[in-house]
Amino acid sequence: MSQNQPLSRNKISKLKWSVIAVIVLVGAVLVGALFTAAFVPVGISQKIQNKISEVRAKPVVRGNNVVSEWTQFETAYLTLEKTEVSLGEVDGSATGGGIDYFGNSLVYAAANGLIGFLDMAESSIEYSDIRVPMDYDEVRRDYFSEQSEFNQNWYRVADILIAPIPNTQRAYLYASHHRFTPDDMNICLYVSRIEIENTSNGVEFVSGEWDEVSKLNACLNMEEREWKFSGHMSGGRMTLLGDDQMLVSVGTYALGNFEGEWDAVQADSGNDLGKIININLTTKETSIYATGFRNPQGLVFDASGRLWEAEHGAQGGDEVNLVTQDANYGWPNVSYGFDYGGPRKPFELNPEQGRHEGYTKPAFSFVPSVAVSNIIPVENAKGFKLWDGDILVLSLKEKTIFRLRPDDGRIVYAEPIATDRRMRDGFILENGWLALLTGRNSVIFIRTVKGNENSTKALSISGYDSILPLEQKAADFEREFSWGQMLFTGKCASCHEVDESSKVGPGLKGIVGRKIGGQEGFPYTDALANASGKWNASKLNAFLADPNAFAEGTSMPGVGMDKYERKALVEYLAELE
Repeated sequence: MSQNQPLSRNKISKLKWSVIAVIVLVGAVLVGALFTAAFVPVGISQKIQNKISEVRAKPVVRGNNVVSEWTQFETAYLTLEKTEVSLGEVDGSATGGGIDYFGNSLVYAAANGLIGFLDMAESSIEYSDIRVPMDYDEVRRDYFSEQSEFNQNWYRVADILIAPIPNTQRAYLYASHHRFTPDDMNICLYVSRIEIENTSNGVEFVSGEWDEVSKLNACLNMEEREWKFSGHMSGGRMTLLGDDQMLVSVGTYALGNFEGEWDAVQADSGNDLGKIININLTTKETSIYATGFRNPQGLVFDASGRLWEAEHGAQGGDEVNLVTQDANYGWPNVSYGFDYGGPRKPFELNPEQGRHEGYTKPAFSFVPSVAVSNIIPVENAKGFKLWDGDILVLSLKEKTIFRLRPDDGRIVYAEPIATDRRMRDGFILENGWLALLTGRNSVIFIRTVKGNENSTKALSISGYDSILPLEQKAADFEREFSWGQMLFTGKCASCHEVDESSKVGPGLKGIVGRKIGGQEGFPYTDALANASGKWNASKLNAFLADPNAFAEGTSMPGVGMDKYERKALVEYLAELE
């Protein structure tokens, strides 16, 4: 998402559903005593309804309306309040997407390429029939569904950015995304754009045609790779550099992580993997801006013109970097993390962790990893004076905002602020509210209590009936495929095979009924090698829920699945006989 964009009103055709009619509720004290800021999206498959039933605090639901209360919480410096607004379960189990803002609206691109405009002034939201150009439904059905090794959830939109066109009511909507081309069987990372315009009827697409800005030199041939695709490690974060240039982060797709393909992600590899790329938006020429990144998920300039980057480390060592042009930040030669699997071991090229000798060192590193995502600079935000100049690093795994205080190129401290949601993207609105895109198709709004004492105590959200077709389509699409298999490819396939062979972890064929720690020749940690009994559904579920509680000292990391996901995965594993 972009920074420092002017605001204007948005509206798009098709499937209109009213949202965010901000009203003062009579009896707000009573309602607030009964319900909290959670919301319930409607009209999705049973698995999502099951998840919803687990939500601890339920909102007021009146037919087509959902009322979302503000709830107060404390941080070190400020008393804040938050509420959560559904964007609809429109992309099934896919993960990714991004938000930006234009006018009075949040602009949302779902992982599957759907584009929605949430207009906070007009109290309406619409999803367009114009989608990000990645042929999402077609290639999933015609090609990906036949490939058991392929993780369809990681074929996605990575980010969006809105760049207003000076002296006009128009703007470019940029999207970074994957695209599969059947002719050569490649999946590449692209940047595309489409023009939008404010009219008397709201914002409309100037045309339905997308312009290809850049096909980045970051492609994987699916046949050569036997359909192994770590698309969640492709980066794709965008930020503007002046009026006619864009920087985009490119990840490594896990090359050099498990396969040992170190040469493919070095600074002199001859491709764009593991780099920040400068795109000239006029000529569309590209150049390398900086190198040495593993999975860069955050990229933003602050008010002082400093470029901040956040990336996932490997089993420890998430980094926050202060980026300078032409610098090398070390991956894959140095890292604060370890190789995956057990017993604990360093990466082949990095025998000593945590030193970064010979390369530009990070401004801050999270050990253990928190799964960082985007970065939000706090600059003259209403009500947040005590945070001015700080950067907010969002996280996925930790479900936490980390408020970092920079001082002369270093980070003085990192305050954790829990949100109970995986957070993928965000920005600060002109009214001073934080807007955070979560991993469950929602936006969390956070504001200071001081200055908002007399403001609306709830958001009344209406129009959910009209998104049922999109939600139902997503649910129907998921039913065509094995949920357990999709969970395996998304959560397990990076480390485990579905046969008896081993890679980072043991092969899982015949796991149900096998002795715990019993695959011949695999170097188990003592925690599993000395365990008694055989794997069954109950033990697998307990192990997936908390590996270290089940077998203290195991090298198996947490997988972050709820009980319904664990049940589906265990059922799939039981079929691998």
